[in-house]
Amino acid sequence: MKTIFISFCLFCLLIISSLVIAPELTGDIKKDINNFVKKERNELIRHIWGDYKEEIVTAIIKHVPYEECLLNKISMRKLLVVMANKESAGNPTAISKRGAIGVWQIMPYEAEYYGYTAKDMFSIEKNLLVAKKVLYRKASVVKNPWNAVKYYNGSGWHAHNYKKHIKRAYYKII
Repeated sequence: MKTIFISFCLFCLLIISSLVIAPELTGDIKKDINNFVKKERNELIRHIWGDYKEEIVTAIIKHVPYEECLLNKISMRKLLVVMANKESAGNPTAISKRGAIGVWQIMPYEAEYYGYTAKDMFSIEKNLLVAKKVLYRKASVVKNPWNAVKYYNGSGWHAHNYKKHIKRAYYKII
């Protein structure tokens, strides 16, 4: 009986002490998380080109969770930053010779496949959402994140060079 009473007292003491200590602890944790997010945001901004870097990084942080990885191997945030540079130099109004549109150069048929119009691809956020879906679809087929990047760009020697460039730039980001 004594041991049950002592256990109950220790449990109550633990609850009371956590109520007193927790507000300070959560404030410190929130501060640490905010500092981490700011550092990551600055790092991503530092590695992107063009006049729309703030908008692109904001969209990536909003729509891509920090821990999201392609096939559990490479960070989607870093990958999308590198791809934005390579695809359009961070220009949301870019249109390729073949008709790909926006920051991540989405083809109109790809946009329509996911329920968007070609005009929607000029929106950074909508372009990002389609780019993510395309990457995941390619990755589900080839089971290799870097080959998914390669096939995002097409096939052949050009796509192979694209993959090498993206991979090299990806590993430059801390």
